Amino acid sequence: SRMQLEAIRKKWPLMNAEETIERLELLEHQFDNISRLAHHLLHWAADQKSEQDPQYQLLELDYLMAEEADLLENYAESHQIDIQLEVLNAKIISDPYLLRFIIRNLLSYSIKFSPAGKLVILLAKEFEDKWIIDVQDEGPGIRKEDLSRLFTMNYRRVSPTGEKSKGIGLLLCRKFAQRMGGDI
Repeated sequence: SRMQLEAIRKKWPLMNAEETIERLELLEHQFDNISRLAHHLLHWAADQKSEQDPQYQLLELDYLMAEEADLLENYAESHQIDIQLEVLNAKIISDPYLLRFIIRNLLSYSIKFSPAGKLVILLAKEFEDKWIIDVQDEGPGIRKEDLSRLFTMNYRRVSPTGEKSKGIGLLLCRKFAQRMGGDI
């Protein structure tokens, strides 16, 4: 709309052509990320409605993890967090939508609760014919007294920047992991 364009003009003062191209490329990248996220969310919503069994496919785990990290790149930058990926070229059998949801939520949670200037590591390793996906951060951790509520709707926290957790992400991550024969 016209008001949105005016707001953009005020926020972005006159720029040279190179700066304009850089900003447009960033917007295009963000739009692609939002489109992918919307697609995954629509698929997830349909899956939840039907409660169907996971739809297993052969996946390139390194590519999938890199895509999810890429989706959260701007979010991480806004929290002054660096994301590091550690995964070998691995092919696994999993439900891509459920696995993406789990990785995205755990990575987002780590970014949200890590102090600025820290590192979040997303890694995958094979252990006894199974793959372990691990998200490591330098955040405050979970208090012992909260562990029993961690995967319930009653577990909510406030991040160092004041963001509130919704109380459902970890619960759904665990439910989806269990649906595919794993756990958190």
